[in-house]
Amino acid sequence: MAYTILLVDDESAVREGIRNRTPWERYNFKVVGEAGNGIEALEMIEELHPDVVITDIRMPYLDGMELILEIRKSHPPVTIIIISGYDEFTYAQQAIRYDVSEYVLKPVTSEDICNLLERTEKRLDEDIIRIQDQN
Repeated sequence: MAYTILLVDDESAVREGIRNRTPWERYNFKVVGEAGNGIEALEMIEELHPDVVITDIRMPYLDGMELILEIRKSHPPVTIIIISGYDEFTYAQQAIRYDVSEYVLKPVTSEDICNLLERTEKRLDEDIIRIQDQN
């Protein structure tokens, strides 16, 4: 079964580029939805229950950090990856506090995304094994 991903970025060209240039199946992932802002993303998370959310930080209505905080309150196991054009240290600090798995700076290449997916798949697989071992 493929892990599911929700892409969140206010720039549709960025979402489209990531979606179309990434060999999702190779890394056992499937994009199940896209959102242009944090409010749309929260609605889609409630409906789709993705395993992973890839989000930008600066977005209208509800920014990425507020989105992450809401995800942590309502869906703590979701893996969160930030892809942002902002390298401000305060964002990185917040990301650590909110248990974000990865923080990647734009522009990202297909190779960057593939490496990110490889690491994420490994972590998710390890989490499943750990949970199975506990039961």
